[in-house]
Amino acid sequence: MADLRSEILKGFDIAFEEYDLNGTKVLIRELTGENRARILGSMPADDRQIDVERLSIDMAIACVCDPDTKKAVFTRKDDVILRKKSPRVLQEITSIAMRLSGIGKEEAETARKNS
Repeated sequence: MADLRSEILKGFDIAFEEYDLNGTKVLIRELTGENRARILGSMPADDRQIDVERLSIDMAIACVCDPDTKKAVFTRKDDVILRKKSPRVLQEITSIAMRLSGIGKEEAETARKNS
């Protein structure tokens, strides 16, 4: 019988979804636990509005992957360039990544209250 720990950890694989980025196929990945904690932890703790631009850039950097290697396409160095790209596309990427990562309004609100 297989090692129970190994069997359980197989279920924690990161999910990916294919996305057509203006004719180029990319993968949008679920956030890792580390990235999810960092991004949710950066949300304001009070009633201030979430910086949607910052959230979208962070999600694109963390979640857009090469379909062949499953490695991140962007790095922090791409921050300025991504700010000049289509907000519609960044929002679509963010929405997919949040859905894959199990982040909805409730999780965002909880993160805001706990930070």
